[in-house]
Amino acid sequence: MSNRPVDVQFWLDVGSRGWSERLYQPLTHPYVLSRHWPMGRLWTDSEELEASTQGLQRLVLGLLRRCRGRVYLGLSELGEQGMSSAARCCAP
Repeated sequence: MSNRPVDVQFWLDVGSRGWSERLYQPLTHPYVLSRHWPMGRLWTDSEELEASTQGLQRLVLGLLRRCRGRVYLGLSELGEQGMSSAARCCAP
């Protein structure tokens, strides 16, 4: 977190969508509101997926470049709220 190299990293809940999903902020959309976005062009699901994939790639590369030793990946059936993944996907 302090942008310093470390010997070991622990990545928790690596199956979570939170690793790649962008926060939903329609009034401050970083792509559509940029100067480079063509006027009148709609933002599609495929572009959202591409942006998420690129963001995840940058995040993983940045973390790996700061690690001098090992990375331990943690998988969990519980999310940040302590609910199982089945309850998260099927909640009303």
